[in-house]
Amino acid sequence: MPGHAPTYVVREFEEAAVRAESCIEDLFTYTHQPEWAQVTSDVLRRCGVADKRVGLQLDLWNLAPKDATDLQEQLPDVRIVDASRLVPKIAAVKSDLELKVIREA
Repeated sequence: MPGHAPTYVVREFEEAAVRAESCIEDLFTYTHQPEWAQVTSDVLRRCGVADKRVGLQLDLWNLAPKDATDLQEQLPDVRIVDASRLVPKIAAVKSDLELKVIREA
């Protein structure tokens, strides 16, 4: 989100790997899948978008329709939109840091 540092919401067991392999420092964890919606909704509230449009990559194999429904229940005023085509396009644009790491690899 503009004006906010990149944020990860990840499973607790992935935290160490994400911290080791990522430059993103703002990290929130959950233990079991049912906790994802609560943690994510807390992050979205913290960022001030609990009543805005939020894009999710809805075609991901590990984001079930129930996850989106649970998030919507946590944030009844949010408008979830399908960003399945947008996310890969944005991910394709590499930052200077990403390009540096790619070159080093």
